[in-house]
Amino acid sequence: MKIKVFVKFVAAAALTLTILPHALPAHAATASVGQFYANCNVFSVDVAVNGINPEVNGLDRFRYLITDGTGKKLYLEDGSRGVNQTVGSSVMNLSYDADGVADGGPTKNPITFAVYDLDANNNQGNLLDSATYNAPCLSDTATVNRSGFFKPPKNVVGTIVADTPLYQAPNSGALNLFARTGAQHQVVYRTPDATWAAIWIAGDNFVWIPAGTINADLTKVPVQPTHIDGSSLTAPSPITSGVVSPSVVVGSPTGITGLTLGYVRLRGQPAVGPNVILAIPRGTTVPVLARDSRGFWVQVNFNGTVGWVAASWLRYSGGTLRQLPVIQ
Repeated sequence: MKIKVFVKFVAAAALTLTILPHALPAHAATASVGQFYANCNVFSVDVAVNGINPEVNGLDRFRYLITDGTGKKLYLEDGSRGVNQTVGSSVMNLSYDADGVADGGPTKNPITFAVYDLDANNNQGNLLDSATYNAPCLSDTATVNRSGFFKPPKNVVGTIVADTPLYQAPNSGALNLFARTGAQHQVVYRTPDATWAAIWIAGDNFVWIPAGTINADLTKVPVQPTHIDGSSLTAPSPITSGVVSPSVVVGSPTGITGLTLGYVRLRGQPAVGPNVILAIPRGTTVPVLARDSRGFWVQVNFNGTVGWVAASWLRYSGGTLRQLPVIQ
């Protein structure tokens, strides 16, 4: 009798082990998606990602991915975080093609924004967080967890000082609509030289007006970003006039070059913040001049403009990060 009970216990334990799910590997990052909006041309999102386990050069890698209801890729962007570093990003009306690939618009709802882990070989891993939305340009096909319009924070509100036509883009695409003197509008973005301002009208729309037609402190307004990670609707970017010209060098004294793995922000300092000079297109090869002491950032020369980019955004040739001189 005791033998039968023991056999039953062993059999039950074996069955339990069979039906229990396999333990999932720990996430190499955590993420939280807030607002998300999408139509057939652009999307808006705010998202925060925290680094936990470093995979490459002390950085935790992850991926932003937007797909439609057929699984078609609409937008892809890879990013990285330092350990215990949390960065919130917020972007409004960014084109699906801003990732450098013209995939075309969605054909079926829902539109899904997801954040995934990446391993050291850039392989997509665990889903960290996601949001789904039914684009108004397509028929609703599923229950989603986001709805309504994307509402930017009221960072700067200005008063129109002279009747002005509205434009789809800075100095182009004039609309048969006007902003009237005395009206107040929220300012969302500005051009780098602060000659044009984007104002939020309603819903998911913002339009452009000459900066001189609105009384607003544009030093507190960000430049319209070209990608998600590190973007902001509140933090200012430096106002520049003409071309920014830091120190210029010819070629790379190190013999090391880097191929950009996405649209990479060239910064004035080796740190995340409002110090962006310009964006380097995906697939660009740049001379690599130096690195910071932790190997998180490298100094590069892009068409004569010297600045800093995140080390994990480059694929290196001619040498390694360890061979670069440390200057910060």
